[in-house]
Amino acid sequence: MENEMDENLPPALVMITIAFLLHIFGNATLYYFTIEYSNSIINSGLWTRCESNANDKECYNIEVYAVHVVFILIGTLLFVKNGDDIITEPDGQLAYGYSFALCISGMCLAALVDIVLIIELIKPKKNTRNRVDANSNTNIKF
Repeated sequence: MENEMDENLPPALVMITIAFLLHIFGNATLYYFTIEYSNSIINSGLWTRCESNANDKECYNIEVYAVHVVFILIGTLLFVKNGDDIITEPDGQLAYGYSFALCISGMCLAALVDIVLIIELIKPKKNTRNRVDANSNTNIKF
């Protein structure tokens, strides 16, 4: 008997690994979004926020609780919808950073992997047979 690996499993495994790495890098980096004001620039990730002007750059950690991690996906979706509400001063300009793009890419790739695996689950199997023949005595050795 030949041990056949499912042909859709290796591409799905590679894609889900890449999606996982994109999420890790996207959530760990500082440039989730950038707000540019006339006299300063604010870069913020999920964990750290940096504010810089012509003379100084100051970074500080954002308080992190375990519950926050659960809501990353929900927060990302709401962030896109309500991005304009983040700007507090009228002359500010919001631009999404590469961290945000990595997270969105990871979500899209993970969704694509789910679609591939669901199709594989629904698709009828070809050349399948029982691995153990119940009527055969050769499978049982004493």
